[in-house]
Amino acid sequence: MINILVVDDEITTRNGLIKHIPWKELGVDQIEEAVDGLDALEKLNHFHPDIVLSDIRMPGIDGIELSARIKKQFPDCKLIFISGYSDKEYLKAAINLSVVGYVEKPINPSEVKEVVQKAIALCKEDEKKRIAEKNVSEVVAENLPFIKQKIALGMIEQKQDQDEIKKNVDLLNIRFDNNDRFNVMLIRIADGKEPDMQANQNNMDFVSGIVDNCLAGFRHISTSKDASHILIVLSCNTADYNKIISDIFENVKENLKKSNRQDIRLFCGVSQSVTGIDKIPFAYQNAVMVLQKLFYYGFDRIVFYERSYSEPFEPDNDIFEKFALLLKEQKEKETILLIENLCRDIKNHDTTLVNNVKNVFFKLTLELFRESEKRGIFFNEAGDNEEKYLWDLISNFLTLEDIRNYLINKITFIFKGINELESCNRTVFEVRKFIQKNFDDENLSATALAEHVYLTPTYLSSMFKKSTGKTISEYIIEVRIEKSKDFLMDSQMKLYEVARKVGYNDPNYYAKVFKRLVGYTPSEYREKYLL
Repeated sequence: MINILVVDDEITTRNGLIKHIPWKELGVDQIEEAVDGLDALEKLNHFHPDIVLSDIRMPGIDGIELSARIKKQFPDCKLIFISGYSDKEYLKAAINLSVVGYVEKPINPSEVKEVVQKAIALCKEDEKKRIAEKNVSEVVAENLPFIKQKIALGMIEQKQDQDEIKKNVDLLNIRFDNNDRFNVMLIRIADGKEPDMQANQNNMDFVSGIVDNCLAGFRHISTSKDASHILIVLSCNTADYNKIISDIFENVKENLKKSNRQDIRLFCGVSQSVTGIDKIPFAYQNAVMVLQKLFYYGFDRIVFYERSYSEPFEPDNDIFEKFALLLKEQKEKETILLIENLCRDIKNHDTTLVNNVKNVFFKLTLELFRESEKRGIFFNEAGDNEEKYLWDLISNFLTLEDIRNYLINKITFIFKGINELESCNRTVFEVRKFIQKNFDDENLSATALAEHVYLTPTYLSSMFKKSTGKTISEYIIEVRIEKSKDFLMDSQMKLYEVARKVGYNDPNYYAKVFKRLVGYTPSEYREKYLL
């Protein structure tokens, strides 16, 4: 839609222009007329002109002043002046107003038509630019997460294209200079919920939004690097960047707390400061190295890169033999103390490769499982390939504390089982052994067990209760619930799958029994002990 305002204090001129110019044919939709500059300004309250065709000399507010005011209110408005021959020197004052053209009096309609067509063409060009800019803005807005991700990932590449990075950063209106000092931050996200791709994405989006808000005012670009990590490139031209970044991280945690999302836990690794966009890949490698310290320090911490010359952890050659001997001699307190001291020693060598540490605990856990089986306590969740099961289990733990808690819980459970077994007669031992091997059989019962040991159900039940202080049903339930704790350590396993693994077809009944015995629901237990 093209709107034109005709301004002239001579009625003859106004009527002639409105009557003799084929406005509709030119593409003009609306025309308003004003008798002078003041009248024209009043018209602007309800009429927004795309083109103003104005006499240059009028009483009161002349065409120059009027056009200047119109330009201030409508910068894209096109100006056409009507002037007499003697006004040419006067028109020099209009140069700064970017006038489209002039029409001399007496007016020639063909000249007016030509200059109006030129003005209309300019209006259409402006409209095309506005549409194009709007489309670009909409495309950028719709794809902002992907654009930011592409730019940030491009920055950490060893062979980065700096011209491409500069162009893309400009697109986001981020002013990164090659003389700036940069830090790379990597935030690891973990939560206590069951694995769910959509839930993980929701958590990532939620934390990313908080991170961006807390970084407002800082020149930065942040993006999700993968399902568990946020990558941040931050320009921080100050020597006190440690305090600034620490405050930012504390702000992020505080916002999570205010949002009642304490279930989401974070660890932040920060690179050393580097100068220049081309050094960002080096800073990223720093941050990756720092991120492994999550294993040693746990979540809700921020750790900065620093050169370390400490020696990596090397286990004593006889630690495995000591562990095996303590198990064999049934020294529970000493066994747990060995694990506590080992963890404390390892934490003092936090430059050690995480997998090397996990390998030590894998060997210890394997020894624990094998000793327990010798004593008649079986871990059927391991299946046929016990070593693979244990390595997968240990390697999936994110922190040293997780492994410590798991191993000590197992030691406690096994020593309790050993003590109980030794107090039973051989028949009860066989029954308990059978239960521990067949706990996943939904038909497991006193009757089935009696057939196994060739006794009547009544006699076996009485013997079992006298020996253990528990009924067979109570013991079956305890074993199933205890075994299910191990399955709950596998974050990929659904709760209904855990229930079936331990002989319950009804997951709701399993959850109810678990809550009664443990004090937590299975989901709460997983949240408490997995992280």
